[in-house]
Amino acid sequence: MSRIAQLTTDKILAGAGGVQLQLGSRPVEIPEPLGSLLLELAHSRQAFAVLGQNEQGPWLFPGGRAGQAMTASHLTVRLNRLGIRARASRNTALLDLAAQIPASVLSDVLGISITCAVAWYSSRTS
Repeated sequence: MSRIAQLTTDKILAGAGGVQLQLGSRPVEIPEPLGSLLLELAHSRQAFAVLGQNEQGPWLFPGGRAGQAMTASHLTVRLNRLGIRARASRNTALLDLAAQIPASVLSDVLGISITCAVAWYSSRTS
């Protein structure tokens, strides 16, 4: 959640080919309808600063302090209110990824040990 809370609007790329999100060195294609929702969020975001200037800054999720991003814990609370459990969703996505790519690649991409990557791969494919 901490990485998501720190996303900036310049990481959202919209073009003729659709919507992409720059998460690393290569943009990731965002499928519809999620792409449209991401663009809508970027255009309709609101800053909630109690003190100081009430401007969004570069953040996709502006926070309660002027010029700051929303905290990971506050973003988690907001998602939970919508019925989205970030931890469970993250774990499911990681295990699904583990079943699709070799353990050595998974280890490199996620920065985890090869032992952990092999265990994830084994648990997902058995």
